[in-house]
This record gives sequence, C-alpha cells and structure tokens, in this order.
Amino acid sequence: MKFHALSAVAKKRALDARHELYDKRKQLQESAHILRRRAAQLKASEAMWPGKATYGGATFESATYSSATANSAHKGCSINVATEQTTENTCGTKLGASPKSAAAALVVDSLTYMHAVADNKFRPPKIKVGIAAEGNVGSSLGGKKTDNQAFGQTSDDTASTLKAASTGLRLAAYAAGDKKQEPDKQFLKKVVGSNNACEEEENPENKLLVTTKPFANAICKAQNTKINRPGLLSAAQVSDLITETDVQDIIIALLSDTGTADDKTKDKKEATKSLLGDDKKTVEDKFIKKLEQNKPGFKVGTTANSKNLKDLATDQDFSLALAFCKGSESQAAIKAQAAKTTIHEYQEEPR
Repeated sequence: MKFHALSAVAKKRALDARHELYDKRKQLQESAHILRRRAAQLKASEAMWPGKATYGGATFESATYSSATANSAHKGCSINVATEQTTENTCGTKLGASPKSAAAALVVDSLTYMHAVADNKFRPPKIKVGIAAEGNVGSSLGGKKTDNQAFGQTSDDTASTLKAASTGLRLAAYAAGDKKQEPDKQFLKKVVGSNNACEEEENPENKLLVTTKPFANAICKAQNTKINRPGLLSAAQVSDLITETDVQDIIIALLSDTGTADDKTKDKKEATKSLLGDDKKTVEDKFIKKLEQNKPGFKVGTTANSKNLKDLATDQDFSLALAFCKGSESQAAIKAQAAKTTIHEYQEEPR
C-alpha cells in the first residue's frame, strides 16, 4: 500500500509538470510566432521603401507664367524640385543601442521599444497654385465699355491696346507638412496589478508603420515564462510529505471504500502519517533503498542468480529469464485461442 501511494503521488506530479510544460511551450511558440510575423512585416516595409527615392522634374510652366505676368504687378516664384532626395536616415536623434539581455527580471522591467511616427501624423504638403491671365476676350467688345463691362482695363479705354490672351499656371507656394515627429523611445509598461504581465499592442497588423514594440512584447512574454521544476519525490522528507494536500488526498482515496478523497474525512494528516510514518528520513532512505536491496532469486537454465532489484534492469541473465517467461505466457495464450477464419473485404461471406 505504501508503494502504491508513493507511486500514485509521483505519477500525479509528473502529469502536472507535463501539463505545465505544455502551457509554457504554447507561450514560447506564441512569442516565436510574433517575432516571425513582425520580421515579415519589416521585410515588406523595406521592400516598399528601399532607402533612396528620386524625383524627376524641374520648374513648372515658368516661361508661360512669366509671359502672362510680364506687364502686371502679380509676382510669384517658381518651384524647382530636386532631382534626388535621400530618405536613408531622417531621424533627428540617434536611436540608441538596443537593450542587452540580462537577468530575466531586470530585462522585463527595462525593456524598451521605439515608437515610430503614428499613422495619423502623416500630412500631405500644402500646395498653392497661382493662375495668371491677361488679354482680350475677343476681337469685338460688342459695344461694351472696357472700363466697367469687360474684364481687363486700359489707360485710354480702347480695345485696340489689349494684347492677345495668354495664361500661365504656376506653383506659387509650397509648404511642407507638419513638423516631422521623431521616433520616441518608451518603456514597455506592465499591466496594472500584475508583476509580470506584458503590455499588449492593439492590432499591430493594422498599423502602417512597424514599430519594435511587438518585439519587446514577445521578448517580455518569453522571459516571463517561468518553468517550475518539480522537486524529486525521493528527496522529500517523509515528515514534510505527509503535510502536503495532494499526498493526503491520494492516500485517503486509496484507503477509502469508494476510491475517492472525501473532504469530510477527518484527520487526513493522521491517516497519511499512519501509512507513511513521520520520519525525518527522505523517501529514498526509508522506502526506496530497502526496495532496491531486495534480491529476487531466479535461474537461467540451472544457474542460480540473485542481485539487487535496482541492478536487474541492466542484468543480461534477468533479461533472458524475463523474455523466456513472457514468451511462454504468450505462446500459451495463443494456443488457447480458437482459430478464426479471416474474411477479406473483397471476398464474399460463405453462405
């Protein structure tokens, strides 16, 4: 009964550890998935903005515009677009060194990420267009007076002095967008009320720019994944073991008629103590060593053999004896079974 109880405790703890490892594995897989997904986003972004952008063009309609405004007080300026503008590094400040890995608890508290320009901060440049026009509306004014009935005006109020119509279209002013924001270095915040939960980013896939926050988040999750290694049952003191709830429940279930641990059962510890004792010795010293020292006798042919129980797993003679016994049992079981006719799927059943 004692060994049944200890075996049940060991199996339960191994199963609990297995479930915990499975949950931790899922957390680490999620972090790895985030890192791979963000890396793909960054690669796509790099393909969209490869580093240098070139713009073709020169002044816009400058000759026509100058001609149209030659005899007027209208003034403007032409815009010359540079043939090449670089976009390699427009950050006003250095991004700083990446955080180095240290002890897990310290890194979680000090993880930083670069917050790039928000999507709603993009503004198109303001462009003002100047239109200039002067000249006659036609060969005849149709009796209208040019001083108040036709556009344009001459000093002597005669149509003959009006020039042929000419127009000019020109960029009169170009204003850049709002002041460009620079990347902002921020700490990865913890969730309120939690010591190790990592701040999530809201729908990062929908962001125009890829920030390094998801990477910090994935690292945070991975480093917060703590795996509690279960202690060896053999190293536990018996006096400590009988105070643990899972051990008490298993032993009460073994001792009860129903095979379950009733919460109303009194003195669980006393029942556990009555079975295992209350020694300061470890489980190995009190139970396992005595078991290992058992020497079951067996024969291979006419040769007698007797070894400690713990050594039998690596003993060649014992393996041969076990194989012989199991083989004999298997043969007897096969002979005891009645022969059955096998009917294949493609054969008709006998009528």
